[in-house]
Amino acid sequence: MQLTARTFTANATDVTFNVTATTSLGTNVYVVGSLASLGSWNPADAVPLSSASYPTWSSKVIVPRPSRTAHCRLRQCAVA
Repeated sequence: MQLTARTFTANATDVTFNVTATTSLGTNVYVVGSLASLGSWNPADAVPLSSASYPTWSSKVIVPRPSRTAHCRLRQCAVA
């Protein structure tokens, strides 16, 4: 997972999550983490990543400054 951050305001910054993942049709990739803007470790509130640059999935998330976070990526398969 690659992260890119830039200053957004004095109190927040936007972070871009980039994940390279080959997936099957109907499978999505999400990021979840310890911050509220990353779902507070609740998979139901995970941030969906865009497949617009497949196989790189990405999304920008605004996080408070300063902050430290732990995060992971998730894959979710479509239910038939």
